[in-house]
Amino acid sequence: MRFKLFLLCALWASLLHAQNGVAILVSGTTSVCPTQLYQYNIQIVSTNVCYIEVSSTGGHRVTCGAAHNLTDTSPTSDFGSFMTPNFPNPFTIYSYKSFCMHWVSSGSKTLCFTAYNCSGAVLSTFCITVTNNSPIMTVQGNTNVCNGQYAYFTAPCGLTNYAWSVVPDNNETYSPSGGGCVVNIGNLNNSSWHLVSVQAVDCWGVTQYGSKSFYTVSCLKKSGTDGVVDRADPDTENPETGVQVFPNPTDQGSQVFVKVEDVPVVIQSYQLFSMDGKMLKNGEVAESAKVFDLEMPETPGVYLLILTDANHQQSQHKVVVTQ
Repeated sequence: MRFKLFLLCALWASLLHAQNGVAILVSGTTSVCPTQLYQYNIQIVSTNVCYIEVSSTGGHRVTCGAAHNLTDTSPTSDFGSFMTPNFPNPFTIYSYKSFCMHWVSSGSKTLCFTAYNCSGAVLSTFCITVTNNSPIMTVQGNTNVCNGQYAYFTAPCGLTNYAWSVVPDNNETYSPSGGGCVVNIGNLNNSSWHLVSVQAVDCWGVTQYGSKSFYTVSCLKKSGTDGVVDRADPDTENPETGVQVFPNPTDQGSQVFVKVEDVPVVIQSYQLFSMDGKMLKNGEVAESAKVFDLEMPETPGVYLLILTDANHQQSQHKVVVTQ
């Protein structure tokens, strides 16, 4: 679809070389839905703009601020024209002209602008690529969850028909909120790898998918002075206050030390994982050792160190490796 905004001015102007953004600047939303109207603003940045030609695909122009039938999916070429208020003089530099669009095509969508001087020579030309508002379904939330606790996850909001699932399936319970983009999941299998998945429909009617791996693990528990067993969330705090991992953060390829300060705790083995779940190394700890060292990977990042005690309970420690 193509439309022209003939802005007739006096026949005087100096010739400028064609180059993007020389004569006009255009601002407006480039990630769109068919259920909304969008306003675009043209700013005059040259003293000799006489008219502007605009070509478009995938939408039609509508009157800003007026009611519009959003079910109309037929692009139109009827865009009208702008007339300078002080004709036949050129537009005032840094002034604005505005128009509104209803984007209706799920395929290619563009807005191209060509500014001319009063002699008909091109001052500048450039195009805007308009895309579907279809967010990448990135799932964020817990990486490690203590057995028996809820797992918390989020996905991009603003879509419809959210559906969450977990494998392996154990008749989990789901407590969604935020229109479905937030969920608490309970009744998970203990001490297991899990994959949480979500699907939702974007404003163009396309189903988007996302997923994330996480683990349920046994967490070391330590009784306080009142005899009450405290629970720990390995994603937010050290689940065993009697074990220290230092220095943390540490340099790539350097050693960290694991120190056991709580006498009843006896560490028997360790496992080091990357955050995508790949085990990088493991080993046994000398009996009754209260301090031992561990060489960290050369690649900077966040790693998960799992320590297993004599009672076969585990604690998780995030170790940050820097350059």
